[in-house]
Amino acid sequence: MMDKNPYIVAMQKIVDVAVGIPRYSYPMYQNAPRPSTDAFAAIRVITSRSPCYDQVTTYEKDGKLIQRTEGNREIMIDILFNRDSGFGDVAKFDNCFYRPDIVSICDEVGLHLLRKKPTNLRTRSLETNWEIRTGITCIMSTLQVDEIELGWVGEFNISGEVFNEGEETTNININAKED
Repeated sequence: MMDKNPYIVAMQKIVDVAVGIPRYSYPMYQNAPRPSTDAFAAIRVITSRSPCYDQVTTYEKDGKLIQRTEGNREIMIDILFNRDSGFGDVAKFDNCFYRPDIVSICDEVGLHLLRKKPTNLRTRSLETNWEIRTGITCIMSTLQVDEIELGWVGEFNISGEVFNEGEETTNININAKED
């Protein structure tokens, strides 16, 4: 079974509240069965982009060295509305991002709208298999956090030579080992 993309799950909550219909939206997976409902929205993540540098920190937790990487991400998500012949659901979603209930859901799921645009739906399959559909591409902002455990350096050796002004050299050997 495929793991659920957390950005799709988050956008499903936003879309479902925006149009006022529970389970209105579905993840758009290749070869997935089509929903049998009258109108629905299919959601897919197009890309993730880092618009700036990440903050990288290290800390110790329970005797382990942890590296934390934290940074802003722009997540491009397509929401494709199918069988909404009156475009009512599309209009509800398109105008929803200043509503208090949607602001609250965005805070809850950690996705906030940066900008949106119409989705380009001019594809060969649409020309041959006509179905009423429209789409909105949302560029959402989120904070991405990743933590990994780093290994400790238990021992290291340094060796080298120091040249004095004459032809005399001094060998240096340093060994450090954690007890």
